[in-house]
Amino acid sequence: MSGTWQVFAARSEVQPDRLRRLETWLYGKGRFAVLIDFVPVATGAAMGGFAAGDQFDAEVVYYPSSAPLRAVLATQTAGTTAGGALDLPDQDLDAALAGYEDALALKPWLGDYPLAFKGARLRRSGDRFYICGDGVVLPVNATQAADVWPLLRLASVDGIGLWDGRAFTVCWAETEMGRWLA
Repeated sequence: MSGTWQVFAARSEVQPDRLRRLETWLYGKGRFAVLIDFVPVATGAAMGGFAAGDQFDAEVVYYPSSAPLRAVLATQTAGTTAGGALDLPDQDLDAALAGYEDALALKPWLGDYPLAFKGARLRRSGDRFYICGDGVVLPVNATQAADVWPLLRLASVDGIGLWDGRAFTVCWAETEMGRWLA
């Protein structure tokens, strides 16, 4: 699939086998893709070649799957630039979660799955934070407790995050105060 892609998250995790897993999450033309690379910890590489907010033109080819998400860059036709606001789909958090449920029905071992939404609210109860839609409330990943405080005062948030079935990791938010990145 050729087009303009924007990086909405870049994550790095050291695995038990001493390989660093580098994930680059992309959004373009209403589709998501994740590029996954593995590098030995001994090389010192902590992140991949992209950062959240980067935008580039490329052809993305998906690995065969009943719910395609993992992909590789077949060609990159232009250099990386700083991207603007994401062109998020016109759906609320409830519809985004329904998309996750559809993908989960096709691929029961589904891991992190991107949810793009408009008009959600961030709320707090005790030490926990929640992203709320009209008919759904998802717990925010506890590791983000200190980071999401600025989003509490906002009337609504448009954004993208990763849902693993237990916790939601907020990755990107477009707000009345500007862009927020995890």
